[in-house]
Amino acid sequence: MNTVDINKRTWGVAEGTPKVVGYLKEWIKLRFGDRINWEDGPVMTQSCLYSMTPDKDYIIDFLGGEFNEDVVVDCGFSGHGFKMAPVVGWMLVELAIGGAAAAVQRDEEFKHFKVGRFEGNPGGNVKTF
Repeated sequence: MNTVDINKRTWGVAEGTPKVVGYLKEWIKLRFGDRINWEDGPVMTQSCLYSMTPDKDYIIDFLGGEFNEDVVVDCGFSGHGFKMAPVVGWMLVELAIGGAAAAVQRDEEFKHFKVGRFEGNPGGNVKTF
């Protein structure tokens, strides 16, 4: 995993982008025929950052610190979290509405996603395959 200094990163087109755009163009042409004009290419391309925790698992927890249990956060979805939206939404509602009581009640279900899992263990959740 690479760590990026946000102040030093480039925002240019990533290597391989023209190839990917070519594949996308073929896919669109197959599905939409001549209804899409790609002669001028895409309107724009934008590079992005991948947000990922060291163990590649999400963070769903109270923010803590000065906000204590008033703010619930979810992050580290690295582009694939959309498929988890229903269950993550449920978890966020449980924490936001139920507060600390819900967190304690659901501790076994939620412990895998707590930000505290990195304290004394920078790798986070152990993976065995």
